[in-house]
Amino acid sequence: KEDRKPKRKVACMIGYCGTGYSGMQFNTPQKTIEGTLFAAFVKAGAISADNANDPKKVSLLRAARTDKGVHAACNVISLKLIVEEAGMLDKINSCLPAEIRLWKIVRTMNSFNPRTSCDSRRYEYLIPTSVFIPSRPGDALSDRAHEFNQNTLLKDSASTFWAELDAHLQQLRQSEAYCRITDDTTDLGNIALDRSIPDEEKPAAAAKMKREKMLREAVHAYKRAYRISPERLTAIRQTLAIYEGTKNFHNYTIGQEFKQASSKRVIRSFDASEPFLIDGTEWFSLKIHGQSFMLHQIRKMVAMVMLVMLSGCPLDRMQKTFGPTKVNIPKAPSLGLLLERPVFEQYGLRAIENGKEALNVDDMADEMQSFKHKYIYDKLYAEEISENTFFTYLGGIEGF
Repeated sequence: KEDRKPKRKVACMIGYCGTGYSGMQFNTPQKTIEGTLFAAFVKAGAISADNANDPKKVSLLRAARTDKGVHAACNVISLKLIVEEAGMLDKINSCLPAEIRLWKIVRTMNSFNPRTSCDSRRYEYLIPTSVFIPSRPGDALSDRAHEFNQNTLLKDSASTFWAELDAHLQQLRQSEAYCRITDDTTDLGNIALDRSIPDEEKPAAAAKMKREKMLREAVHAYKRAYRISPERLTAIRQTLAIYEGTKNFHNYTIGQEFKQASSKRVIRSFDASEPFLIDGTEWFSLKIHGQSFMLHQIRKMVAMVMLVMLSGCPLDRMQKTFGPTKVNIPKAPSLGLLLERPVFEQYGLRAIENGKEALNVDDMADEMQSFKHKYIYDKLYAEEISENTFFTYLGGIEGF
């Protein structure tokens, strides 16, 4: 048995990109943030071999349990670590993948629990402004919107978007590049291996696929060129503000009933930033500050804002989602969700009174911002370009 080294109750302040991980919390045998951190602690010698097989042995707890694919600029876990060795922070970071960083290790009061000591949590949701283009006329959601919400539909530059897109696609169909794709093409691509299509029909099928791909890419490019109007941005901000205060969010999670006291949550603020451009696509940031959040709550809140804006329904209709009636609300993609940081105001005051350090990362703001851009924002933007996550999601949201 190895020599026993003293363990100390500490808070670890961490940042991570959640892409490729099955959430924050330990979930053997899935790849998780905590599982990767724990392995690094063991490898660096911050957790002894005797305790290397069970996180409960070191009293591991977390401030916020982020879902699969969700990122964090700063989250906080507490546990008992061997931290007397000089340079332990750097040693642990050297054992971690680049998308997970340990910002600080802070000695805490023995009573510290990151979940119950946390006063509130700040999240960010990054989203392309093109998500808020009204539904195409003739689509199910558009038809219902015009039938029930004709007087509340926002008339702005987006109102003519689809007519302008159709004119653009018509020009594309008459272009030389489009017309060069003929039904006697010899470049069959994957169609050549498709046994369900007769050989004599494969050239025409391959040509059809190429034309559809060209049109689809043109639609995506045209949507990315969209710029939100000040009027639509104001309407989004008004919708977000409806969430502020104490509300019953039983419809914004799973497994909760209206009558349960835990369904009531406090939202301190919810606002939208000014739009900004990334590689020609306009994005903006939705920032939410709340006491605590339930499973999928923020993603469902964002999805409801999308539905309200796409359908043009009166804002007071949102109030019904806080009442006892059960409402089915979809989840917005996890791609854009980011935990900015948990807040420990009251604990910080008590810690200082007891000779301990408050939990603060303000002195690491520049380093954290660089990490966010390199490992979270840039990956998020690139994934949206390659996977069209939000465009695909909008195709499914028409059913609600």
